[in-house]
Amino acid sequence: MRLRAAVGLVAILLVQETVVPQVRIAGVFPDVVAGLVSVAGLVGGAERGAILGFLAGLGEDLFLQEPFGMSALVYTCIGFAVGSLAVGTSLSSSRLGTSLVAAAGSAMAVAGYALVGALLDRPEMLTSRLGPSVGIVALVNFIFGVPLTRMARWMMPVRRPVSSRRRALQR
Repeated sequence: MRLRAAVGLVAILLVQETVVPQVRIAGVFPDVVAGLVSVAGLVGGAERGAILGFLAGLGEDLFLQEPFGMSALVYTCIGFAVGSLAVGTSLSSSRLGTSLVAAAGSAMAVAGYALVGALLDRPEMLTSRLGPSVGIVALVNFIFGVPLTRMARWMMPVRRPVSSRRRALQR
């Protein structure tokens, strides 16, 4: 699982830092990392979502000119929150559900990033552009919700318990 997660994180960070800057919608850059972290919480649970969010945030912080750790903090919270709120729901079993989670989680990530920035003495992050940024990032991640979910499932395969018979054969 660790190798898959590392490969997936490197891939999504490369897409975010090389391809996404070429795509600008109404002056806003999409954030596919936020979408991945959101669906990772959905398919992997709160703990795994938080871990993936932290690692993805640290990776993204390497490329940003903001205080180091802001993305890691926000993405950790998003992965944990989505994983906690999605327990016992059937959201991960439908395409619409996963797309809605990707959109809602990424909208919370953009708003949370601006709020954390304002708390860290960066009040310019709370501007009138925040609303359109939240909407555009949420829309893009809604559209890419299904492929992001497939990527998260590949990165974090479901752990299946070893059966007692198989365990006995291994002895």
